[in-house]
Amino acid sequence: MSSKTIDMPTWKFIWHLIRYRPWHYLAIILLRAIVIAGTFQAMGLIIRAFFDTLTGVRSISLWGTELGPIGLSLLLILVALMRAGGMFADVSTDVFYRFTIGTLMRKNLFSHILDRIGSSTLPGTTGDAISRFQGDVEGIVAFIMRFPHLIGMGILTVSAIVVMLNINVGITLLAFFPLAIIVTIANIAMRRGQIYHSAVREATGNISGFIGEMFGAVQAIQVASSEKRMLGQFDKLNELRRKVSLKNNLFGSILNSIFENIGNLSTGLILILVGFMLQSGAEDIDSFTIGDLALFVFYLGIITGFTSQIGELSAEYKRAQINHQRLQQLIQNDSSDHIVEHTPVYLRGELPALVYEKKTKQHQFESLEIRGVSYSYPRTNQGIYNINFRLDRETLTVITGRIGSGKTTLLRVILGLLPKGNGDIVWNGAVILNPGLFLVPPRCAYTPQAPVLFSESVQDNILMGLSETDVDLQNSLQLAVMDQDIKTLRDGLNTMIGVRGVRLSGGQALRTAAARMFVRDAELLVFDDLSSALDVNTEQELWQRSLSRKGVTYLAVSHRRPILQLADNIILLKDGKVEATGNLKTLLTTSEEMQYLWQSDFAQEVDALVAGTTT
Repeated sequence: MSSKTIDMPTWKFIWHLIRYRPWHYLAIILLRAIVIAGTFQAMGLIIRAFFDTLTGVRSISLWGTELGPIGLSLLLILVALMRAGGMFADVSTDVFYRFTIGTLMRKNLFSHILDRIGSSTLPGTTGDAISRFQGDVEGIVAFIMRFPHLIGMGILTVSAIVVMLNINVGITLLAFFPLAIIVTIANIAMRRGQIYHSAVREATGNISGFIGEMFGAVQAIQVASSEKRMLGQFDKLNELRRKVSLKNNLFGSILNSIFENIGNLSTGLILILVGFMLQSGAEDIDSFTIGDLALFVFYLGIITGFTSQIGELSAEYKRAQINHQRLQQLIQNDSSDHIVEHTPVYLRGELPALVYEKKTKQHQFESLEIRGVSYSYPRTNQGIYNINFRLDRETLTVITGRIGSGKTTLLRVILGLLPKGNGDIVWNGAVILNPGLFLVPPRCAYTPQAPVLFSESVQDNILMGLSETDVDLQNSLQLAVMDQDIKTLRDGLNTMIGVRGVRLSGGQALRTAAARMFVRDAELLVFDDLSSALDVNTEQELWQRSLSRKGVTYLAVSHRRPILQLADNIILLKDGKVEATGNLKTLLTTSEEMQYLWQSDFAQEVDALVAGTTT
């Protein structure tokens, strides 16, 4: 994975997120100021008044009515109830805002990953990506939501300092002694905490990735009898995470203990100082009441907590930088602007309907030209080189060749799933600048060699969000020779097929993916070895039904006899280059490579086909 640094300061990244819902964020700050600064200050002053009234030092009046201990107790309960109501409003607002900006980042990350070229969607494992979607996004959100709390605590601390200075300057200055110690400790511990935090994130991502790989290769593990070895490796990864998590948690607990004990130490120092001043008969202690002492102790916990949070802020910013960098690495070091782009999120109300683009004349296919297209896989010399051919409307073109000749690579380059190095892809005479965005339904639809199915119903896997009223679902099932299979499934189209379609046979899974392609009514249909998991009769039926349609053009990768015989044109690849083109009869007459491929499976058919006796 690239170690490139982040492209914008983390503070600027965070500021972009705050600006997504600025009034919402401001409302949270206001609520925190009321809940923390307002109610806590009121409670502190009521506690001071309670002890002063109880000792007879002074009396407290409210709207002309003198409040005794009982009245002050009731007032304290009233403030506490107000604080509870404010906290309820604060929590509901806070949670919604957290989900909003967290969803924004995850949505933008996911959208950017889906928009990338197919071979470079993720820099690491799926499990590692999930770890970043969860832990690193939550880390950024947690840092953003610390500021409203700090602002509320800051207002409370400033107001507390003003009150304390008015009571006694010397004791107030002593209360700030822990600040220097806390800041010093935080700065020293910052780098070590950053190392532990990074190690925990990495270890968690490794475990998530390993679990994902195990679930995706259960049969391979069973066939190789590697269950014990896999579990042993899983134990090693868990043990590594346990160790780094233990170090991280222990380190954090030690720091928190230091911060808390510094506050307790300061409380002791103040009590000692007050006692010493009382014993020595200091003049400025005469007016220092029991209520003042209670107020100082109350404030001291607040001030110490605020100073400890200020001390932790630098370390937390470092952690936020790590989260930011890991998220940028997830989009392979593209601009962080992609992550914080202000796009809609839908947390309330109805989700927007998926727009179905109906086919019009502008989508009609006439020709597709491939001109000098090349692609080389990174750090290898393998790929395709200077490919040229043309597809015309209502024809069937088949790409064939030996294993590793570049058939699937060529399809993926044409469809924009791999970035072409050179050449042009021309649709109806116009060069396509971005094939990945242009060659989609209703212009083009594609079924890969290993289609992906989701743990949803058969119908949902076919429609993929489309409305059944916009498409002809039954016709797509009939074209994919899946109509009879649906009748044998327990719940028909509503049958849940399990993870990756495990409840379907290989042929049924492939034909479900074909139905997904047919239902989109595209002009150009692209198949990558569609019939590889089909028996001969089903394969012939599928091609017979599909080719009976008018106005549709086909581009397929295959080495199977039925489709080669039906092809209007065959593109024969060898070592990533076009070896020959033409119909099957011509190639079997003129191309040794085609003769070799055909004879390897169907030697008995060659002479008959060349002689014109085989159709």
